[in-house]
Amino acid sequence: MEIPNLKGCRLLASCRGSEAKEPEATTLDKEVDAMTNATTVQSHEAGGWPSIDWATATHAVQRLQQRIFRASQQGRWRQVRSLQKLLLRSDANLVLSVRQVTQVNDGRATPGVDGRIATTAKERWRLLTDLRQARPHRPQPVRRVYIPKANGKQRPIGIATIEDRVRQHVVKTALEPAWEAHFEACSYGFRPGRSVHDAIAACFNRLNGRCTARWVLDADIRSAFDRISHVYIDQRLGNFPARRQIQAWLKAGYLEHEQFFSTTEGTPQGAICSPLVANVALDGLADLLASRFPDPGRRTRPYFGYIRYADDLVVTSPDKDRLEAAIPVIQEWLAGRGLELNADKTRIVQIDDGFKTRRSEDGRSTTVTSSVARSTPTSITDCFGCSGRGRVGATRASRRSGSKPSTSTRSELASGSSP
Repeated sequence: MEIPNLKGCRLLASCRGSEAKEPEATTLDKEVDAMTNATTVQSHEAGGWPSIDWATATHAVQRLQQRIFRASQQGRWRQVRSLQKLLLRSDANLVLSVRQVTQVNDGRATPGVDGRIATTAKERWRLLTDLRQARPHRPQPVRRVYIPKANGKQRPIGIATIEDRVRQHVVKTALEPAWEAHFEACSYGFRPGRSVHDAIAACFNRLNGRCTARWVLDADIRSAFDRISHVYIDQRLGNFPARRQIQAWLKAGYLEHEQFFSTTEGTPQGAICSPLVANVALDGLADLLASRFPDPGRRTRPYFGYIRYADDLVVTSPDKDRLEAAIPVIQEWLAGRGLELNADKTRIVQIDDGFKTRRSEDGRSTTVTSSVARSTPTSITDCFGCSGRGRVGATRASRRSGSKPSTSTRSELASGSSP
């Protein structure tokens, strides 16, 4: 999805049409002011953090997100930009972002380079006051730490300061609904209303006994989060009001062993806005494959089956030759984003031979064959190779309890939490 750059554009009165005459923006501005006033700091000086009206704040943010979602669906980019500005400066959005970062997220007790955390109501209130009074500033570098991977290597994680994390959540709340209206349906990672269970069901639908797909492209993108092009992300964000702020976070650098390192590419793993930025960068491959390789029998449907969860993707096909011809197309598409396929881990396999997982929670790899893949949807978990807390763990729990994954539907707008 390419959002046109309308900054500085002016239309004649005769060319504006009914949309320019619509008083929706003015009415919305008044409604937002009325709803957010109930959550402002000035309204709760006596009660402090516990006296905030969370229901009113949530309703105000969700209503703005729903309006952004609908305006983006209808291609009304001027209104999308105006509503995003309202949401970016909404006090209700700031209040909910502080609560999300300091009370809900797993890293709420993990400090950044400044060592600051907010674990008590008094500290959260002070953080909220500082953020409301502070002007936009240059973000601080993230603190680089390493966590072990299943293959024995180390995964770099960037921990931002608590103030930058709150600001990132504010920006994510305004950016996400505009893109959710246009994200491809076969993308399931880090999206509101979707989970790894939907990706499992999609894999089952492409590999069960009623389908003709017999070949699988098990693709691996080399260091996807660490190599995404900053220039491409800036182009994809278009005229988003907080585009410069996102670029500042991407170029903030990191501290490792008290030494500063600059960043010219990639997005820090562990940042609140990183999964959304990655989804923005990796969106569009399904449409490209559908246009370049249509189904000879029914040209209105794609020839390949494509499922993506974050940076993990699987392409299914009934024909190995066409699947081999699609690899250069995928490589060229990734090159425009500063990415490439990992030749050592990317391979085409026959479903009867099976293929192993790359990232399982306990570090073990599981071979998936056609007899396993075509028997039950929940067995596709290992072939997809999802990882992380709340993903594989939740899937294995559902497998033990005998429950089936949920059916994939077009996700509706919801206020998503950070992964």
